Amino acid sequence: MIIVPLLLFSVCVVKVIGNCIECPFHGWLFDGETGECSKIPYSSGKIPPQAKVKVWPSMDINGSILVWHDAEGREPLWFPEEMTDVKNIGMKYCGCSTHFMNVHIEVLYLNYILYSIFY
Repeated sequence: MIIVPLLLFSVCVVKVIGNCIECPFHGWLFDGETGECSKIPYSSGKIPPQAKVKVWPSMDINGSILVWHDAEGREPLWFPEEMTDVKNIGMKYCGCSTHFMNVHIEVLYLNYILYSIFY
């Protein structure tokens, strides 16, 4: 996730150009290492220094891009292992399923425990 000066957008919809990420709404280019704006397509003037985004440590592993976020701003404390089966078999992401349940979180937890006991 990248915070653009005006909007919040998901990395899923951005375009990577070299070492930069392009904002899908404005076309601004942000440096992937520093987060500084490197190009505003409709402006020939100087880019203001406050035109930058927050950068989090990230890695491309097992066919996914993982981003580390720590509430205290610490560097990554661990890294996932590369799974050779994912690479060799050619597993791929095929979608997701989202469900909304109007229950208290404790009900879900207790049902999980009961299921593991009886089944």
